[in-house]
Amino acid sequence: QRRYRALVENQTDLVVRLDPALRRTFVNANLAAHLGTPAETLIGGYFGDRLPEAETQALRRRLLELTPRAPTCELENAMVLPSGEERRLHWSVRAIFDEAGRIGEYQALGRDIS
Repeated sequence: QRRYRALVENQTDLVVRLDPALRRTFVNANLAAHLGTPAETLIGGYFGDRLPEAETQALRRRLLELTPRAPTCELENAMVLPSGEERRLHWSVRAIFDEAGRIGEYQALGRDIS
């Protein structure tokens, strides 16, 4: 577990895990630093709170298309920083399904492509 945490925390990519309602269950230090917000403040918050509304709806539609046979997708979205600056991010997303085929969580790796 210590090695796994070190791998994730030292990742140069932005790492976030989301529950099915798109609430953050985990963010790595790099994502917290990118957003200029402490990680503990981001946990439990809605992922869409940093996205323009049209981007949030597009993200939701895309994630609902994921299935156990096709659990991954690539997507881009704008993200608004606390300063008001808008950045463009590219995400690789994996839906994690339970034994019944229901989405339990999403894991996303992101990069700022602005």
